[in-house]
Amino acid sequence: MIGGYAQCGYGFESLMAMSLMQYKGIPMVSFTFINALKGCLVVGNLNFGRQIHGLIIQSEVAFSTAVYFKSGGELYALKVFDRFLDKDIISWNTVFSGLSQGDDARVIGRFFHKLMLTSLKPNCVTFSILFRFCGEALDLVSGLQFYCLALQFGISEEISATTSLINMFSKCGAMRKACLVFKSALFKSIRTCNKMIYGYNLNCCHTEALNLFFNLKGLGLEADECTF
Repeated sequence: MIGGYAQCGYGFESLMAMSLMQYKGIPMVSFTFINALKGCLVVGNLNFGRQIHGLIIQSEVAFSTAVYFKSGGELYALKVFDRFLDKDIISWNTVFSGLSQGDDARVIGRFFHKLMLTSLKPNCVTFSILFRFCGEALDLVSGLQFYCLALQFGISEEISATTSLINMFSKCGAMRKACLVFKSALFKSIRTCNKMIYGYNLNCCHTEALNLFFNLKGLGLEADECTF
């Protein structure tokens, strides 16, 4: 019921259902809190999220900082993250995703440096988020720096990272680099080709976009709705 209310846009009713559970002493699990947090996002009230966070701490259920980022509480989200004792790369990626909603590359850079001081290593999701941010910000300089790091970690060949990298180069107008990444990719998926076609069209390379489209079957791929 809590999730259903939230999914249909009834955030307040979702939170009321959770309050009723607490009043009747019904045990709450992680899915209860996840659905309640979705209700908080619908309502757009950060204080509700903080109250639920308190309940999560009491029940010792792992908490995601995503709700604070989506509600505009970046500083509080980072404070919550700093309190985590056992941070894994998933929790770091959650924060990267939240920070990428802003437009300050320096904040992303400082946080990435902070990650490098730990024993953890960034994965393909980390770099996909970073490439996507650089593309939206049209920040080719930062994008190239992250690309070099991805090469060092051997992650540049991952499909998700390759797709995000092509998208970044395309949005930054660096089509030669996008082409090099695409041609050097060991495995090409329809998502990768779609991003390349999109990049060609974005940079007025319409002939190249059509050539790649007509060559999909030669690559053993079928066009999907995104291709068209």
